[in-house]
Amino acid sequence: MITIAFLFLFSSCGIFSGSSGYHIAEIAEEKPVSYHSVEDTIELPDGIYSEADTIVFEIPEEKVHQADDILDVMHEKDLRFNTEYKEVYHIAILLPLSFSDYLPDLMQLESHYSYRFLNFYSGLQLGLEELSKKDVSLEVHVLNTKLSDNDFTSIEAELKGLDLDVIIGPFDRELLKEIEQFGKSQDILVISPWQSSTKIAKENPGYIQLLPDVKRYYEAIVQYVDGHFSADRIFLVGRLSEKQEMARLKYLQDLHKANPQSSSSETSYQQVYVNQASFVDGANAFGQIFQNATEEIAVIIPNWSYKDEQFVYSCLRKLNAEKGLTKVNVFGMPLMVNSELVDYNLFKNLNIHIAIEKHVDEEDPAVLEFRQKYLNTYHAIATDDAIEGFDLIQLVGESLKNYGTKFQYFIQGEQLTYLQTSYNLTPAVDEESVFFEEVDKVDYFENRHIEIRRFIHNRFEPAP
Repeated sequence: MITIAFLFLFSSCGIFSGSSGYHIAEIAEEKPVSYHSVEDTIELPDGIYSEADTIVFEIPEEKVHQADDILDVMHEKDLRFNTEYKEVYHIAILLPLSFSDYLPDLMQLESHYSYRFLNFYSGLQLGLEELSKKDVSLEVHVLNTKLSDNDFTSIEAELKGLDLDVIIGPFDRELLKEIEQFGKSQDILVISPWQSSTKIAKENPGYIQLLPDVKRYYEAIVQYVDGHFSADRIFLVGRLSEKQEMARLKYLQDLHKANPQSSSSETSYQQVYVNQASFVDGANAFGQIFQNATEEIAVIIPNWSYKDEQFVYSCLRKLNAEKGLTKVNVFGMPLMVNSELVDYNLFKNLNIHIAIEKHVDEEDPAVLEFRQKYLNTYHAIATDDAIEGFDLIQLVGESLKNYGTKFQYFIQGEQLTYLQTSYNLTPAVDEESVFFEEVDKVDYFENRHIEIRRFIHNRFEPAP
């Protein structure tokens, strides 16, 4: 059974209101599901199987012992990490779903910041339906928060009264810091889907960060380019007089020098500092690269923030204009693929590769099935946020059922794949710590799943 408690008000028009106060509406019954019979068009070849056949599977003795060993390890972890298995798990989800004004049309709704979280929650609801079919029992409480400037004291009493096992969110980073401390003091697992920082949690293994730290993206890029290019054909791009970017490029150089897989770690990458005036005065911005480059090269543009969107776009545009016959492979952050400025021609002409933590394969039958179900349920097109909500609640629900309230210790290092992404939870420890032996040595758990995707066949595919 799935129980959902809404701790926010609905306005009369069906859009979430920004009014103060909390009201609880519980849905204690499952929504009926309609099934449509489908004609079976698959026939088994003759001689393969008949009703008279009896199939006996013999399990090798070593497999039996292996299963016993797995149970022993599970029991040992149960005791070590004090995980608790329950009939029903209680989850709070903190989402900024307030619409302060009446929004008369869909265009205004889609431009409102809460729209992405409304989609996230809609996908999460479909995920809850799937979990109910797997006998996962959850009681979900949705608390309405603001995008920023939240008052933790206004929701602290509500959280304390819910007997929670897991808190998901919030988006507001300052509120997240207080929620992390609250979860730590109350022994509640806190999961952050949207914020990435090494400074939020300290010695709190009950904090899970699903958005990888920016350093993980750089590690993935360096690992890939070192395996495909010699260092003298790899160029790092930054801006003149930007101390932060100088530090960023130095970090990439350090990763390269420390990479045991590199065949040329003793040789540094080449660094190119761009004069932004060249973007408008017609001068060459990348003459340093192309005056001698005749072979295939790699260009890394490590900017990740949306405040750098125009700079990244200008770099790509100038690279495309100046490259001539040189084959250029550009490596960058998710900003490149998420930007509305970067178009198909740049993806193709510059062989753009993206280090990214999530990607939706539109040809995956499971994705197509989800999109159709979403359309049938909500009469709307599923966004990436909707798929993220679906994936996240699947991860949490299945992990709670299988491993209890301390599931992060049991799934660490595993690759758990869903519609949009894979999760690879890894303990983040103090860099001075050599071994992960004590529970309190873990600062937090972090999803470190990053993959390199390149633009080919008119879409981004895993890079070989």
